[in-house]
Amino acid sequence: MYNPLLKIIATLLGIVLNIGVAIPGNTTTIQVPVPINQPSTNEKSTPTQVQNPSKSTQNSTKVQLPANKSDKRIIGTKRTIEDRVRQRVRSLPEVSSAVQKQSSGNVTVLAGDPSVGSQVIQTATDLIQSAALPIIKTNLGLAPGNSAFVVLFSSPRTYGNSLLRAGVDNSLISSITANTGGLTINSTIWIPLYNLQDQSDLANVLAHELTHVVVNQYGIGNTLPTWVNEGIAWRDGLMAQEKMNPNVVAYEMRALSQEVGEAKRSGRLLPLTATESDILNSEYNVEYQDFMAVEQLVKKYGSNALQTFIQQANKTSISQDFEDVFHAGIEQFQDSFTQTL
Repeated sequence: MYNPLLKIIATLLGIVLNIGVAIPGNTTTIQVPVPINQPSTNEKSTPTQVQNPSKSTQNSTKVQLPANKSDKRIIGTKRTIEDRVRQRVRSLPEVSSAVQKQSSGNVTVLAGDPSVGSQVIQTATDLIQSAALPIIKTNLGLAPGNSAFVVLFSSPRTYGNSLLRAGVDNSLISSITANTGGLTINSTIWIPLYNLQDQSDLANVLAHELTHVVVNQYGIGNTLPTWVNEGIAWRDGLMAQEKMNPNVVAYEMRALSQEVGEAKRSGRLLPLTATESDILNSEYNVEYQDFMAVEQLVKKYGSNALQTFIQQANKTSISQDFEDVFHAGIEQFQDSFTQTL
């Protein structure tokens, strides 16, 4: 869920502040921005600090990009990276952390390394309770039925080392640490904070990844078509982010819609059932195309129909379940969606 457009917007509009995160073994300071209506901090402690969203400030400082991030736009490769990880890793190992917080809804937030402090844990917990879980419940009619875990990492080094210990292929580590905002296996979510721009971005990632957790626990994570799985996660994520920063979401959606439109006009638009190799070679954000397809379902048939489909998925077969709810074949919809963009 790493969206470089947020970085561009933040820089141009000056809507974020920066809080430095000292990374052990690295003299570079990683900046974790918070929205301008959040308080700044003068604390010099090493742990990551994220401010309480209930407070405000008029202060403003220039955005400094994290040292390991580039300005190169990340295209639609996240879902293929995650697919490759899931093929090799059955579960993410438990993380032992002295800093953790139990939220409502069976979700526990933990620090993945010592530089993630209690304040950011609390902020993530608050966002789960106030934004992520209510939106998932409203959109899907579902919530985590079993324990779920959210682990936060402060640096590419600690995140990458944990991925290696989990058994992730060494060849994938650099792509995962640089190009993703979150990774979900079963009921465990790992989030690299250094790839996020502000609290609204964190709200997006939490809602997105917890959507994957919910469908996994419901037993349909591997059954839903990938475009549905990613599309509903994107929808929940954008709605959570919109609650905190609607201007950024509106700008990003316009830009990504233009990308998809340009791909259609130039003959580069992929089908919803595109292969992994096609997605890896795409020049636009394929996951946003998934979101657009889900949005078209909602606009045409209503949000209740989408909720019913998710809850009844795999009752007989996905194709039959889709046709029973939307009164159209899934292949027919997939083809017509691409044609009508």
